[in-house]
Amino acid sequence: GDMVVDKETNPGWMVALLCVVQIALVVWVFPREGSKLIGKEKLSADLPESAAPNFMSLKAKVFHYFALSYVVLMIALSNAFLSAWQLAATKVIQLTFEWSVQWSAVLVGGICFTPAFVTPLLGRLSYKFQDRTILLFSCLAQLLSCVLLFDYGTPIPYLIGGLLIFNAMTSEVMFSLSLSTKVAFLSEVDVVMSVIGLSTISRLPGFMLGSYLAMDELAGTFLAGSLLSVLGACVFFKKLVPT
Repeated sequence: GDMVVDKETNPGWMVALLCVVQIALVVWVFPREGSKLIGKEKLSADLPESAAPNFMSLKAKVFHYFALSYVVLMIALSNAFLSAWQLAATKVIQLTFEWSVQWSAVLVGGICFTPAFVTPLLGRLSYKFQDRTILLFSCLAQLLSCVLLFDYGTPIPYLIGGLLIFNAMTSEVMFSLSLSTKVAFLSEVDVVMSVIGLSTISRLPGFMLGSYLAMDELAGTFLAGSLLSVLGACVFFKKLVPT
């Protein structure tokens, strides 16, 4: 059929336009010369003793595995909350604040696109600050933004909170993934990456939360999860360093 631009097709056109901008940003931001490792000789397969956790005491091993579990949990929890917010935000904006389907789609899609601008800035910050520091402040930002997600009778706090929490959770996924490869010993990296890959299934319960929980109930769930994230970041802060 004909390609028509009207109130029914505006959301699709907007998403398509944002995807084009995202592709342009990827082409512009990624280095054209490729990885600096290209052309270099492969590292020896004989790993030093520190490449495996066998030399550690039992207490250190337990704390190490708890730290690894924390970063994996952070990725799973953030993915679940991202899915829950995406689904719930559309419902809240349409039913609670009585916005049109078109405007709600454009708004939620626009907020979901903002990490395309925020993540390059976070990448720059990672040159000046450690990943664990950025992760901690991302958890704190998520915790504070949860307060804005409760029903105050006006959409403004909810929209500001949604913008903040979406980017905070995206940041948590990024830097938790980065830390997972640094905290893990070389012999553990493959297993950790496999578990992280499986953790994407957490989006399913996230969608369920977004579908069935009311606005204040979901905000309370986000608040509890955010508090857990902050506490974990504080407890394991000293352990979230390259091994």
